Amino acid sequence: MPTAVEKLEELRNGGSSELMTSRESAIQSAMPDQARTMSSTNGDAPLINGSLLNGHSPLLPGSSQQAHQISQGSVAQLPPEVQHLTLGYLSMQNLVGRLVQETFNGLGDVINDMAEMPVSQPQTNGLLNQKPNRPIRPLSEDSSHANIQKKARMFDFANSRRAQFIKILILSRWARHAPEIRRVIDLKSWLEQKSGDYMHGVYYLGELKHHLSRVKEPRPDIRTALEILSLGEASWIPDIGYLQPEELSAQQALDALRRINTLLSIRLNLHEVIPSVLRNFHISSGRVTFHVPAEFELDLSIADEDHSKQFYFIDLRFVFSPAPPALPAGRLREDFEMRANDLLKRERLPGLFDYVHNLVLTHKLNILRTQALEMARGPWCDNLQVEPVRRSFVVQYWCDRPEGKHWIEIGIKRGKAKRVPYTDEVQRIPEIALRWFRCGKEIPNVVIDLRLHDLSMQAILSQVVARHTSMIFSGIASNLKQSPLFANDRLRLRLRETSGMAPDASLLVQIASSKAVKLVQEQVSGRLVLLPASNRNSQAEHELNRLTDPAADGGGQLTYLRACVSQDEAEATARLAGWRVLQSMKPTHELLQTIFHKEILRAKFFEIPCWSSGWILAATTSKIGDVWWAVDTHSSAPLSEGFRPGFILRKAYRVQLDGTDPSMLLPSAGHLSRVERAAAGLIAQFADTRHLVTSKTPHRVQGSIAADGVRQAPDIYMQLRVGQGAPTLQPPNSLTMGLNYPVLKLHYVGLNPSHTAAVHLGLARLALPTSYMKRLVRDMPGMKFHAPTGKLIIKLETKIGATCVPQLSHHIAAIGQLQDYIATVSAFKLQVNRSSINHLELTYQRQPTRLKATLHFPAGNPVRISLATPNPHARILDQINVRLRTQGLSNVLSLLQITLPLLSTFSKLEMMHQTGGISIMARSDQWYFVRYSAPYLDGGFEISLRQRRDVLKWLVPESSIKTGHLTEPESSRKQLQDIKRGKGSDWQGMNGGIVAGLVGIQEVVEKLDILFSQLPRPEPQSPRPGKRKADGEVVEID
Repeated sequence: MPTAVEKLEELRNGGSSELMTSRESAIQSAMPDQARTMSSTNGDAPLINGSLLNGHSPLLPGSSQQAHQISQGSVAQLPPEVQHLTLGYLSMQNLVGRLVQETFNGLGDVINDMAEMPVSQPQTNGLLNQKPNRPIRPLSEDSSHANIQKKARMFDFANSRRAQFIKILILSRWARHAPEIRRVIDLKSWLEQKSGDYMHGVYYLGELKHHLSRVKEPRPDIRTALEILSLGEASWIPDIGYLQPEELSAQQALDALRRINTLLSIRLNLHEVIPSVLRNFHISSGRVTFHVPAEFELDLSIADEDHSKQFYFIDLRFVFSPAPPALPAGRLREDFEMRANDLLKRERLPGLFDYVHNLVLTHKLNILRTQALEMARGPWCDNLQVEPVRRSFVVQYWCDRPEGKHWIEIGIKRGKAKRVPYTDEVQRIPEIALRWFRCGKEIPNVVIDLRLHDLSMQAILSQVVARHTSMIFSGIASNLKQSPLFANDRLRLRLRETSGMAPDASLLVQIASSKAVKLVQEQVSGRLVLLPASNRNSQAEHELNRLTDPAADGGGQLTYLRACVSQDEAEATARLAGWRVLQSMKPTHELLQTIFHKEILRAKFFEIPCWSSGWILAATTSKIGDVWWAVDTHSSAPLSEGFRPGFILRKAYRVQLDGTDPSMLLPSAGHLSRVERAAAGLIAQFADTRHLVTSKTPHRVQGSIAADGVRQAPDIYMQLRVGQGAPTLQPPNSLTMGLNYPVLKLHYVGLNPSHTAAVHLGLARLALPTSYMKRLVRDMPGMKFHAPTGKLIIKLETKIGATCVPQLSHHIAAIGQLQDYIATVSAFKLQVNRSSINHLELTYQRQPTRLKATLHFPAGNPVRISLATPNPHARILDQINVRLRTQGLSNVLSLLQITLPLLSTFSKLEMMHQTGGISIMARSDQWYFVRYSAPYLDGGFEISLRQRRDVLKWLVPESSIKTGHLTEPESSRKQLQDIKRGKGSDWQGMNGGIVAGLVGIQEVVEKLDILFSQLPRPEPQSPRPGKRKADGEVVEID
């Protein structure tokens, strides 16, 4: 049994056999019997490629030449070879090979798919778990789902391939009869070709007959023609007896034409009903010429004197362009002349006018439509559409615009009814009219010059486009003029409307103090263009071209462009001024409308480095103008670190500017300086007012006007109360003790030269004497005193955003405190060298050495004293400052005078013993210890201040005088005893010690110093045997 491969090989060999061509078969059939016999071998069938055709004959030598001559003659007599239709034929071998290759590839895919399918694992105890009555299946059978899918997959593949091979088998059987079928197909094709040639010939003969119909003479009389041509006459034609007219001379022809002119004049003026449009005529050369402007000139004449007879058509000329000047000779003219004469016969002049007038109108519409189609194929490509609508046509322009459709409709309009003169008839004269539709709505009462004498679709469309552009720009300009910026001529707005057909309409809009844009529109595409080209202008141009109604919404886009450009200029100038632009701050539009106002378009935020973190500047733009705002912010992080998600805009306060246009952002450093100054005043007023409200201080805000009429920042009047000053100032009522009445005025001046602080002036009226206040304020910077009115002017500088009320309160309190200090110093008869708002310098000793002390009482810090070095009180400076804070300046000044002699003596002793041997320790400002050491005798004494019977005395206790060893000489002991029991100037020795006055203590200390300085130091004793130290010395152990 043959395999599938063998069958395929058999089909392949059977389907690829060579076929005999039709020409060779024809040669075989055309050969004579003799030649056919000679080309046979042993009576077999004729050979296709035998020796007779392409080789030598195997028969006799003579027979080969004869057969060859016969075959050449037969081939020459055969018709041309039939064309074979072999295009698209495929080789059976290629077809079978492709099918085999597809089957092989598909089989590989099926095997791969089957390999990827999951395989179920057999049960190990499957035989044990079966029921007894169920037959046991063989292990080779597998009824799992995966196995069923594999079998189904293989079966589907084999079934589909089997169907394909069955088709190949059918084709192979059909291929065995392919030569006969091919001959039938070639023959059918040849027959269809011949049939087509026959039908084409019939059609050609019909067309030839149709074209020869005009030159054909029906029923030619050959006999009569020959007789006339030979004899000049025909015997059967009777002689009518007509006389040959005489030829007219030039004068006779002129007289005839004049007579015809007279008859035409009489007829037209007396007898003929002439339409009103034909009343423009003139008569000459035997014809009347009717002239219709921008349409035609019609020549008519008469052939009879009777006025009831008809006119006859002579000529027609068009008087518009582009058009031929007259009707061309030919069938068109003949048909028109026949039609015109017929109308003149039946309807006379009105009928002929209606006919010619409608003909001209139709011709004009065709010309305009042709021009529109040429424009749509030319420069207006993709922007113009032409659609015929019955007798009229529609031209849609700007097809790519996003708004509604715009088109013009040109057609014939039914004219107004007019009564024909001297009759009861009514005549309507149609005319060419134009209807304009913009965004799908008809524009009424539009006036467009159609130029019917010189037809130009380009000119008509240019007028329409120009008017459309003017309407768009007029709408934009009207929308912009609703803004106060353009209505009050703060910004220039110039509209240039079109003049005639030139598309020169434009709109010039000033968008900034030094910038303007020009809006134009392209004629062909209708695209709006902003000049000059820039990034901002390109974005605005893109948005303008997306609008569905530029006339209504274009003003908003230009206003937004003005806002962007103004803020860009302000941002660039702000960067040059050192401001920081807060790019990351982009609040929503709803939040901006809540914080600022409803008409806001854009907002730009700026941070000024010298301002506090709670305030920023904002520049907003809108239709009503540009506004600067001081914005109160609240942030969990400082502004210098950038805005965080917790950033909150509290409230915005409008900055009022004077001397400049308040509704425009001017890109100049001077304008920003005025903005910063005004904003700083507003912020300062708000900060001061908020502080006063928080501290519940009575106050009042009142505006002020300068001498030049310019409004300034409002002044604040506040009433200070006792206890409101700085807590470090004593006594508490010093805040108001120097005021005539406790009402202060706070006036904002501006910014300092470096723009880092706000400058205020505080005004107060003092109750101190004028001469005393002049001396007091003379050396204080930032303070002035007006003697006639008793007003004190204090210059204050605070950081922008911070309140100056505490600083003003401190200054007022410091003045009162300074007054107390000066009074105290004056009570001790000490000299005040200079004073200021936070310090006081005084001299408390002039001879022999000038000693100075400076009292410091700065704002927010404790009061303290500093001493100029060298100063004997430097050793107790800390104790002095403690006493100053606790007991006041009066107690300190008393202490300075009490301790000055003693401390001066201590300083003198330290100068005398520069090599050492003495040390003075201040255990307090009233208790001192003097200690002597090598090279002097070890010892010392104490000095303390005591009060007895309201008198201050220095006491040197006897028990504190220690000499260390009792080996001093007898003279020294006696000297010490004399001091203990002695008496001197302002001092006296007693049983308990030495008591001295404030000045006598100097002598006591000097005597004791001499004693301790002269006492000999004992010699060291020889060491006894004992325990040695590490360095070799012997230490006695008790």
